[in-house]
Amino acid sequence: MTALRLLGCVLLLLIASQASARNTFENNFTFSKPTWICKTPEAFRSLEARLAETDTPGDLPCAYITFDDIEDILAPWIVIVSEENELVEVHFLVERYRRLRPPDVPRRGGHVTRLEYIGWTKRESLENMTTF
Repeated sequence: MTALRLLGCVLLLLIASQASARNTFENNFTFSKPTWICKTPEAFRSLEARLAETDTPGDLPCAYITFDDIEDILAPWIVIVSEENELVEVHFLVERYRRLRPPDVPRRGGHVTRLEYIGWTKRESLENMTTF
């Protein structure tokens, strides 16, 4: 009976390892580095021109996505909505958690905030989402 169980476990491990080796999400991406996203492609091009001259974005409708934001992106991660030359329109959710302590809350708990981002960025700042 133990030999049969051992054979079953080995077979299960082989099937699981082959399935996980192919487990890439072709239509879902993550950011490979911190990057800017802007409301329109024109705003992104203006941002690039402005950042070449100075290090501030000014009043452009853009947001900087940091490593902390990248870590907090929710599944299905980043989805490409449309493309225009080297720019892509992306959609993703970021969840931030803040722990509340007394005297804010009598019982320990937290506050969750979900931010939805829809904007344009460079295609080169994205990489395919894979699992290990």
